[in-house]
Amino acid sequence: MQALVRRRLADLKLGRVPPEKLIVCQTLSRELAAYRSPSPAALAARQLAESDKDLRLGQVVRFVYTLGKPGVRAWDIPGE
Repeated sequence: MQALVRRRLADLKLGRVPPEKLIVCQTLSRELAAYRSPSPAALAARQLAESDKDLRLGQVVRFVYTLGKPGVRAWDIPGE
């Protein structure tokens, strides 16, 4: 099992993993303003809202984890 993890990490570091394989999908369980603690999905949803993307309760938000702040990047930001 450890060998598999090491191989997968090496693939990631060497850029052998397509970005689409890194997408995380989560459903918004509440309105954006109702999130008190900024979960990764809430952070990505806020990025989408700042890009004038319409959001609604129950919508699936796609994002990837990133290094540094804020730690996630919304996948569906228009024009990027």
